Amino acid sequence: MNWKGAVFVDLEKEFDRVPHELIWYSLRDHHVPEPLIDVVRTLYTDAHSQVQTTVGKSKPFPIQVGVHQGSALSALIFILVMDAITRDLHTEPPWTLLYADDVMLTTKTKAELQDLLTIWHVRFLEILEKIQRFFIVF
Repeated sequence: MNWKGAVFVDLEKEFDRVPHELIWYSLRDHHVPEPLIDVVRTLYTDAHSQVQTTVGKSKPFPIQVGVHQGSALSALIFILVMDAITRDLHTEPPWTLLYADDVMLTTKTKAELQDLLTIWHVRFLEILEKIQRFFIVF
C-alpha cells in the first residue's frame, strides 16, 4: 500500500439526525424513480414510536427526523444520503470509503490526511447548521 495516513470516523448518532427532506433529495440525486420515493415516503409519513420501560410503554411520539432503526432499508438510505452530501469530497485512491455510519479516509501523507479531515469536519458543520436552521423554520 502506498498510503501513509488513515482515519476511521464513526457517525453513530447521525442515523437519528437525517432530515426527511434530505432523504428525498438524496434519492432523487441517485435517480430513484419518483414512484419509489413515494413508497419510501409512506414509511416515514406520520411515523410514531413508543419506549418500553420496566413500568410500561410511553405515550406514542412522532418521529420527524432520522432513518428508521432496525429497518434493512435504513442503511442503504443513509449511504445514499452520505454519498449525496459528500460526493465532491471523495478522493482518488488511496480512497474514501463509506459504509453505513462509518467513514474511512486514507491519504498518501499525514499532512494530506489532516487537510482532508478538516475538509470533512467543515462539511459536517455546514450540514449540521442547515439542519438546525431547518428545525428553527419549522
